Amino acid sequence: MVLFWRLVLAHFAADFALQTDAVFRVKKRFSWGVLLHGAIFALTSILAVIPYLKSLPLWGGLIFLWLFHIAVDKAKLVLSSSRRRDHLGYFLFDQLLHLGAIGLVCGLFYRHPLMALEPLESAVLIPRLQLGTVYIVAIWVSPLLSFYIRSAWLRWKGPRPSESNAGASPTGAVQPMLPTGLWRWMGYFERGCLVAVIAQGGRLLFIIPLILLPRTGLWISRKREEPILWELILGTVIALAMGLSAGTL
Repeated sequence: MVLFWRLVLAHFAADFALQTDAVFRVKKRFSWGVLLHGAIFALTSILAVIPYLKSLPLWGGLIFLWLFHIAVDKAKLVLSSSRRRDHLGYFLFDQLLHLGAIGLVCGLFYRHPLMALEPLESAVLIPRLQLGTVYIVAIWVSPLLSFYIRSAWLRWKGPRPSESNAGASPTGAVQPMLPTGLWRWMGYFERGCLVAVIAQGGRLLFIIPLILLPRTGLWISRKREEPILWELILGTVIALAMGLSAGTL
């Protein structure tokens, strides 16, 4: 299980925390762009499993995950472009495939001698690895989920959201118009603090309104824009849920 959570944390770090705007633009604009993202994933995975790198079969598993990650991401880009939109179903299925591949590789090594390391470190490391994953989901994944959930709601409620609300790639595929600048960085800080406060519990819970106050004020100053209100509300809900999860680790 330690190997699994190491690779899960590496995946979320590479797919979200380390997939910057610049990396995403390269991935979208150039046919080879997905290789840059794939290289970041490969390096992150190698660093995450350093104690296991003496095993040559594991290197085979890492290579498989690298190639699979590139293939899935490229297929998602092509599919999104051909249908001129990206939506929640694509996003969730993409993540399910990545996590399934990690589970498959770890399952193949379940009885491998290198797993003998795990009983010595699992009790300490697994909660820490899970906590790192929880923070990444709360801080970096929640804005994407907010966009996809909002888009799904608007499509269910009526016509598909216009490109002015959703954003468009050079190929015409609808892409997330994620928060930028001060709003984005305040969101990172806010959601990270929410996870920490909820996980600790006790009297710290009383400062939750203070944590939410700065971005609420910024939203009001920005003429109460509807898209960022969705991100504010859903991001907060996801961060609170992740904080409750962290409190159980």
